[in-house]
Parts: sequence; structure tokens; C-alpha cells
Amino acid sequence: MIAIYAATPYIVQWGGARWLAEQNFQNVVLEMERPGWNRMTVTRFAAQIETENAQVSVEAGPLTIEYTPLTLWATQKVDLVELPQSNLTIQLTGTEQEVSTQAEAYLDLPELLPAVWFALLPSEQVRIGELNLVLDYPANQPDWTLSGALVVDENQLYSRVRFKRDEQDLGWSDLELTPDNHFNFRLLQDDTPFVVIDGNLKAEDKVSLHANQVIDLGGLRSWLDRFMPTLTLPVVSGSVSTRGTFDLPLKAALSPEGMLSQLVANHSFTTQSTVTNISQELPMLALNAAGQLTLAAGRLDLSVAQKSTVKVTPVALPNIRLAKADLVLDRPINVSLNLDGMTRSETTPVPTLHNMPIRGQLHLSSIRQGDVRAAISPVQFSVDSADLVQHLYKGTLELPEVAVTMPGQKVPNLSLKTRFSISPGRATSRFTLLAKGLPVKVNGTTTTTLKKGRTDLAWKLATVNLPGFDDTLRPYAKQIPPELSLLGGRFHHNGEGSVQGGKLSLKFWNAVNGGEAGWGKTVLRGIEWQSSGRYSASGGFSDRGILTVGSLFSGVEVNNISTGYRFRQTAKGTRTVSVEPLSAKMLGGDIRVDGFETALRSPDISTSVTVDQLDVAEILKLEQQEGLSGSGQLSGRFPLRYNAEGASVNDGHLTAPDGGVIRFQPDAAVAAYAATNPGLGMALGALENFQYDTLDIKLNYQPDGTALLNTRLKGRNPDWNNGHPVDFTINVEENIPDLMRTLQFADQLTEKLEKRYGD
Repeated sequence: MIAIYAATPYIVQWGGARWLAEQNFQNVVLEMERPGWNRMTVTRFAAQIETENAQVSVEAGPLTIEYTPLTLWATQKVDLVELPQSNLTIQLTGTEQEVSTQAEAYLDLPELLPAVWFALLPSEQVRIGELNLVLDYPANQPDWTLSGALVVDENQLYSRVRFKRDEQDLGWSDLELTPDNHFNFRLLQDDTPFVVIDGNLKAEDKVSLHANQVIDLGGLRSWLDRFMPTLTLPVVSGSVSTRGTFDLPLKAALSPEGMLSQLVANHSFTTQSTVTNISQELPMLALNAAGQLTLAAGRLDLSVAQKSTVKVTPVALPNIRLAKADLVLDRPINVSLNLDGMTRSETTPVPTLHNMPIRGQLHLSSIRQGDVRAAISPVQFSVDSADLVQHLYKGTLELPEVAVTMPGQKVPNLSLKTRFSISPGRATSRFTLLAKGLPVKVNGTTTTTLKKGRTDLAWKLATVNLPGFDDTLRPYAKQIPPELSLLGGRFHHNGEGSVQGGKLSLKFWNAVNGGEAGWGKTVLRGIEWQSSGRYSASGGFSDRGILTVGSLFSGVEVNNISTGYRFRQTAKGTRTVSVEPLSAKMLGGDIRVDGFETALRSPDISTSVTVDQLDVAEILKLEQQEGLSGSGQLSGRFPLRYNAEGASVNDGHLTAPDGGVIRFQPDAAVAAYAATNPGLGMALGALENFQYDTLDIKLNYQPDGTALLNTRLKGRNPDWNNGHPVDFTINVEENIPDLMRTLQFADQLTEKLEKRYGD
């Protein structure tokens, strides 16, 4: 017995070395101490084995085995196996392709299931103080090191392992296993778990883990930054909860890349998370979503379910307030990510969107700029194409109704359709704007450069047919005079501008072609108007235009009216208007009004009206007196002043320098009346063929409306009173506003009587 006891270390050493040699192990070192009554110690163990594509080296010691002899004899189990340190190095020697496909580099997973381990466990407890596993890959591939501790008893396995990839510390993992194949795995940073997987393992035709998973997104992103430093990720926070399965083949690849390519996962998920620093165009969003996540053949597919919501933090723009923008999906979003080779530092996965277009609704709070408020109905959006790597997006937006409120101004409800294109730092769009209740349609484009904080825009109004447009527009433009009516013509408008730093600058162009309008009983035809205006970022406004009118009729027909103007308003609100000289034709002659400039707040206009060669015959026709005719031409000038006191004319005059003829052949009624009035008879006799050499009219008009008209008619009738000279001088003083009101009343009374008794 003593000899056997003394020889035990050598017998065990010889037997162990022989068994290891039969397993193709080389360089075996197995050193033992003589066993005690209840303890045996292997002071050192080392061995190597080579395969076609790998060399495995193991070194451990001292290994202590504690046992109770009777229990050992009865159950073949010891009480404790304790190993303070063990080093296992697997050096993969093939090429990258060979390593990823070699038949020997695999794990036989069914043999690694907890139920198998616990059944074969030769000890009531196993403690490994420090286990170091090194996966040494060929050049140009990262190496992996796993270091940790392991404690096993008949009820539980617990392990904590630190991961390193090319000396890059990737944190810790905790693993708990039980004999019924229950699985609990945690990834940790700074002793805080950021991935927790809890489930049950099962092996049939494959090894499956049915698990619940909770992921802290902030911790995962920090871990991925170290694990895949070339992968650019936004800043995320919040969590994702999943439920589903992980599947691996019964023989799983040993390399992380190979195992990832074999892994099949199918999980449903929910998340409440926040993503920031996505891009300049999208500073932050909060996600409340559910969906499905699948992984197969190294491809990750993510489907975000319909009705998932995203709360977007809008880009901050100066002087514009938008509190929130909530997006609700009308159809799922599908994203795929190719993970093949993602653990290699030179490879960056490329996400791709599927199931295009992405459609949904955008619920916006009211938008405010100063006192202007816009309430927007849910915005319909569609993203038709998206490149998540280059940040290139194209799609459409539709605002069915925008209700704008402005102090003291009624604004029609608007609708907007736009097609947009977004690239890094730049966004463009084409839009169509409609005003409900108005025949207004605006097409335009916008270009926004985020780095400059500038938006450029251009627009064009579809041609507006003017007949009746005044009545349509009047509810929104109280300044339209009630006397004005639009009877014909077309209105054109286009413009361009920019917004930068919350300041707006605009240029625009207007035109009316073939216009026709009424002002009370005055009718204007052949209206042609062109103008160009500018609104500056400093708040100044200007408009310059040219106006021509083919004809104006208000008892007297005026033709070929032409003038120009310029309106200016400073940033402080001071408004002035400059009117260029006006020219027209009337009564066979020419009329010219000199140009002037005045402030609008307190107008002070000084100008003059010049008439040239008015036809006396045309003037006499205005009297509509049967038998009255004549000839001659009148010319003159009327200085005109208008200010706060009113309008005035000082020393205005008309004259006929070349003389002319006035003939009046009264009808029977006038002749009969003249027979009873000698003075009238003499005058009518003289006017039957009155040849005048002087016709001079002077006018003075006071701001109170008083007009003083001095008329002198001098000449002779060769057929009357032997051609004796006749001098008619007539002075008339009348309050013109009172006279006009009287005539207007008379006209209205006549119209009412004719309307009532005309039939």
C-alpha cells in the first residue's frame, strides 16, 4: 500500500500523459504532488495540439481537488475543483477565408448546454479564479481576449468575463446558467448592465435561446463606439425591450464573424428612446415605436410598425416659434443592415431602407412669427427615397389646410403641396400654394442652406382673370374702394426672395393686361400696368410701375393715358410716392400733368395741368344742345395744389389764340322763348354765326370748394347787326362740391323716377 501511495503521482502523470498523447497533444507537462487523505494537487499542466488551421495551447496550475473518500468511492464525485489560473490560446493559422470556413474551428453547442455540463460535472463545486482565453487570428484580423472567473455548483454556473479586441477593452459580461438550461446574460460597463438577456436554451435540430432582452441604448452606443470605431452613430438614450429567439446551428463557428453569420434571430420589440445629433437637418427626435427585428445570414432587418410615433425637435429658426412636431407612421418602415464583416475595423455597415415610400402624418403645433399665427392641419408626408449613409432624402409634403391669423386682417385658409429633396446641409422643394375661396394658385421653389441659415425662394402666380375678382377679394382687403369694379383683364405676378437670420428680403413683378374697370359711372378700358417691387431685409419697401389706359369715360372720354410712379416706405414707416408726368388725349387735344413727389402721411402736391389744342367743337358737343356747333382750339395751364387744407387752382387759364366760330340754331321752343325776351333774342341772333377772335377762360379754385370762373368771348357776326363787335363777359362763382352734390341728387332722383315710372 505504501508503495502504491508513493507511486501514485507517477502513475497518474504517466497515465494522463499517455491519454493526452493519444489525443494528439504535444509538449505535455503534468506535474503532481502526492495526494493527501482528502486532497490532490496538480502543480502544473501544459499541452499543445495542432490542427490544420489552428494551434491550441493550454497552461494551468496549480489545480486543487478536494474530496471525501467515501463519497468519491460511492458517487465518483469530488467536493471541489479549484484552479487559480488557466490560460488557453487558440492561434488560427489559415488565411482569412480559411479561418472563416474551416471545419475544425467550431463549437459543438449541444455538448455545451448547461444540462449537459451539470450532468457530467465531476465535482460538487468548481472554482476558476482567472481564466484567460486568447483567440489569435491571422494578420489584418483583430484578436480577442476573454478573461474572467467561473464558479459552478450543482445548482448554478456564474461567470464574469472581460472582453478585449486588439487590446481595446470592451467591458464585462455576466453569465448565469442553471441545470434546466435557464440562461441569463448581461453586458456591463462600469459595473452597469446595458444589455440583459434572460431566457431558456433548447437543442433539437439547432440550438435556440428563447429570451427577453432589455437594451440600454446609451450604453450600447458607447460600447459600439469602442467595438466598431469606424461606425458613425448618433447620440441615443432610452431603452429597447425585445422578446423572441436566437438560433445557432448545432456546430457553431468559433470566430465572432463566423458565429455572427450563422446567428438567426427573430424578435418583436418596443422602444422609448431619444436620438440626437443625427444631422444638421434633424437635431433630435424621440421615438415611441414597436416592430420586428430579424437577423439571418449576417443581415439585420428592422421593421418599425404602423402607428409608431416620432417626436421631432425642429431646427431652431430666429423669430419663428414651433413648439413640437409629432410624426405618426401610416405604414411600416423597413431597414436592413449588412453585418457581414462588421467586426473588421475597415468595414462600415450600410443601412438601407425598403418598403418605400414611407408615409405618415406630421402633427405640428401652431407656428408663430411675431403677431402672425398659423394653425396647420395634420401634414401628409411621403418619403419616396432615402439614403441613410449620404443623408439624401426625397419625398412630398401636403398641408391640406393652414389657417393664418393676423391682427386686424382676415386671411384666406391656405393649402400647400410640396416635393422636397434633402442632402447634407441643403434642402430644396417645389411647391404649389392654393388660397381657399380665391382663384389663386402659386407655384414656386425653395432652397435652404443650413450652414448659412438661408432660404432662397421663387414663385409665380397663375394668371388671374380679373372680372368680378374685386368682389371675391374684398372680404380680405378692406381697402378696396366700394366704387371699384373689375370688368376685364388678366393679372400676372411672380417674385423671388430670401430669408436669413429671421430677416426677409423680396423682389416681385406685377402686370395687368387688357384690363377693364369701373369707378362708379367712370369706365376705364385698355388698362396695361407693369410694376416691380422690393422688400429689403432692413424693412424698407419700394414699388415702381408704369400705367397706361386706353380710354377713360366719365362724361368726357379721355384716351391714351400714360404715367409712371414710384412708391417707397422706410423701415420706420415713412411713405412717399413719386408720380411721373402724365399724358393723355381729350376732346381732340393733349393733356399733360407735371410730375410730383409727396409724403402720404401729410400729402403736399404741387403740379400743373397743361392742355393743348382742345377742339371747341368737341367741347360744345358735351352740351348736347341741338343746333350748337363751332370750331377753334383751346390751350392753357392750370396750376394745381393739394395739401391738408384741400385742393386749389390759382390763375388757371384757357385761351383760343387763333380764334374760331360758334354757331347756334335754336329749336322752335327756344326761338319762341327768345321772342318774348329781347336780350336773349339779341344774344341768339349774334350766336347764329359768331366769329370770335378772343376766347379766354380763367379759373381760381379755393380749398373750401369755391370756384371763380371768368369767361370772355369777343368777336362779331357778319350776318347780324352789320357785323358790329360783340363782347360777352361772364363771371360765375359756385361751390363745386355743393353743386356736385346737387347734381348727384338730381341724377339719383331722375334714375329712381325713371326706374319706377319708366314702364
